[in-house]
Amino acid sequence: MDFSTNQYRVRPVKEGPIWTDMVLREEFSTAEDEESERAFHQVTKFLEPQYQQQTARNVAHRCVDGRSKHTFYGTLGGDFCDFLLCLSVIEEVSGIQFTEDAIARTLVDYLQATEQPFYWHSDKTAMEMLRQVAGLLPKDFCALSSVNPWYHTRLMSAMLSSSACVGCHHLRAILEHTEEFRVRPQLVYGLMTGYLRLYWDPKNPLSGRLIFEVLEGDHNEEALILLRDAGCPPLCPTGLERHSYMVYHMARADTSRAAMATALLTHCQASLGLPTAPDRAAILDGIAARATLHCRLMLQYCHGVPHYQVQKNSGSTPPAGLYLRAGQRRPELEGDM
Repeated sequence: MDFSTNQYRVRPVKEGPIWTDMVLREEFSTAEDEESERAFHQVTKFLEPQYQQQTARNVAHRCVDGRSKHTFYGTLGGDFCDFLLCLSVIEEVSGIQFTEDAIARTLVDYLQATEQPFYWHSDKTAMEMLRQVAGLLPKDFCALSSVNPWYHTRLMSAMLSSSACVGCHHLRAILEHTEEFRVRPQLVYGLMTGYLRLYWDPKNPLSGRLIFEVLEGDHNEEALILLRDAGCPPLCPTGLERHSYMVYHMARADTSRAAMATALLTHCQASLGLPTAPDRAAILDGIAARATLHCRLMLQYCHGVPHYQVQKNSGSTPPAGLYLRAGQRRPELEGDM
């Protein structure tokens, strides 16, 4: 990211021990630019108070979706899509396509080996569509654990047959553009099936580690905020009254995916049916590259939503502090992302 002073101007935002400066675009002359400046200042109002907080512990990773009322670290599609990304790269490097049973066993082994929650979400619109396709659906999705298993199969078939029944827009994009995202549809279906069967099995203690959230409301996010430093605090996307933003903790997500892949290679080799340990370095490199691809595709599918990159600078030129950079409405990721 280029912070050269001939492209951006620096102004103090709020005195503090860490975050002291913010970069704004140089000139706003047209009506469109004036609107952009207002939006830019609105983003700073969203970020400033939350950045004064200490980095919280034990905060879940959730989807970048801007409708959540929680404070979290944002990743593309939450744990579910990160897990999917890791599996797809391991498949590619190992040359082995995982079966539905292997994926289900791997999810169980992964949860047993880690202490982290595992997040996936939908929304009310998708759940209503699921109700129309599959029939009666209780308000509490977890209550389906007491329903006859044949209905579970019916629900999963409905969800897998139509992407409109999938409320996570990143996962929906993967289902609708599997070749572009380089993820096999069968891999998506296998993880969905394994997750839901475990979620609806209350006798299995691991089911309590699965978080399935149903978000409410329409997508009215005003921007996508890309947080590029691992030290960025968790954010609440609806933390500013009457405004919401998609938030993606890029560096934090990179670290989380690397840890997820390491756990899979360490504890799940047998459940994945890998005869030998695959090249760990190649897998980690592949996951980083695939995450960049997914981010680029997500930006393209945001249909003109502006995006902002946030990065901490520790040098003296420009001054140390927090820097906010505006992207284009139809952006292409810069090479250094």
